[in-house]
Amino acid sequence: MSHAALVFGREDSGLTNEELALADVLTGVPMVADYPSLNLGQAVMVYCYQLATLIQQPAKSDTTADQHQLQALRERAMTLLTTLAVADDIKLVDL
Repeated sequence: MSHAALVFGREDSGLTNEELALADVLTGVPMVADYPSLNLGQAVMVYCYQLATLIQQPAKSDTTADQHQLQALRERAMTLLTTLAVADDIKLVDL
């Protein structure tokens, strides 16, 4: 994505159907109250705050090796140590 914009509707009527049709993604501010209402400034503030917290969170990644990967690494290390003729050195072989 090379360009993006946040577009907020008018205080009294929001966005028109034509304006909504131009958007690729539509979102809103979730409300819990029986009469959900924020003025435009409050809505922009809440939305931008939530967006900023999402941007600041590091992406979760599973970088932990499983047992098969660890065993494969041990075997490759042992092959390398054997090739280098140091596989009998206890300090290097403690895998």
